[in-house]
Amino acid sequence: MKIIHSSANSIWAAWVLATAVGTALGFSVSWIIGPLFSWDEYDFYFVFVMLFLIGLLVGFCQWLILRARFKNAWGWIPVTASMLPIGIYVGFLGLASVVPSEFIGIPVAEHDYLVAGCTAGILLGVFQWLSLHKGTRDIWRWILASVLSWGIGIAIPLFMMDTYARTSDEGMLMGVAFFFFVGAAVGVINGAFVNACIFSLTG
Repeated sequence: MKIIHSSANSIWAAWVLATAVGTALGFSVSWIIGPLFSWDEYDFYFVFVMLFLIGLLVGFCQWLILRARFKNAWGWIPVTASMLPIGIYVGFLGLASVVPSEFIGIPVAEHDYLVAGCTAGILLGVFQWLSLHKGTRDIWRWILASVLSWGIGIAIPLFMMDTYARTSDEGMLMGVAFFFFVGAAVGVINGAFVNACIFSLTG
């Protein structure tokens, strides 16, 4: 069944919900499967898998909205799943050392996470747009929205991740609620650009 949105407000609200639900589900699944592997708590592999699952489920939930307008929007899912962890690690392990924290004027930890989130936002914005097989109209506005939303949203969970204990149900519930909030924050920002940058085009 197709999801039909009759107004910019309904598209925006659906986008916020899709991003929030996808982010929370991605965290939940990673929490559940985490103990099945031998990695240390929140090490490189676990975080990469968690970001991949978040991107996968966010991409899927957003695709449920996009498919109402675009016939070939399926590419949005693998693009979001892959570019989110790749962007985070490229930013965190590479660009964060290039852009000094003194330049931005914030502490080192927050700086690294912010740079990582913005890097992910750039890659997501470019490749998500390309996945729709459209022209370049409004692409810079969509990239800006992606950078702002993921830069702000990703900085929060990466900075706070160590405060969650993966060994208790309470910790999981807190984490789900927190990631839902983060996803909602991301959705609020880039969802405001969805109608103008994407749904103004014909699929």
